[in-house]
Amino acid sequence: MWLLDNGRIVIGELDGRAKYANPDMLGEGDAVDAVLEEKERESNIQLLRRGIVFVRWSFRQLIEQPDVVRRKLDAAGVPRTSQGLGQDALRWL
Repeated sequence: MWLLDNGRIVIGELDGRAKYANPDMLGEGDAVDAVLEEKERESNIQLLRRGIVFVRWSFRQLIEQPDVVRRKLDAAGVPRTSQGLGQDALRWL
């Protein structure tokens, strides 16, 4: 998560297949439930504060195509010299 100088918040998320396929991660639901829960969570976060942008990348992109991840973060306005907010991120919402 990054708090940009213009006040916008960028949330980066590594998307993996496990949350849609691993029964331990799915709990009582299925892959469709996981997608719907993810959309609901993202919507709720965006309602907390205007100017929140989500950027997603896959593990494969991170390992095999890091330029794709860099381009996504660049497009979102994340400066390459910035530090993520880490665990303190929620205080900005």
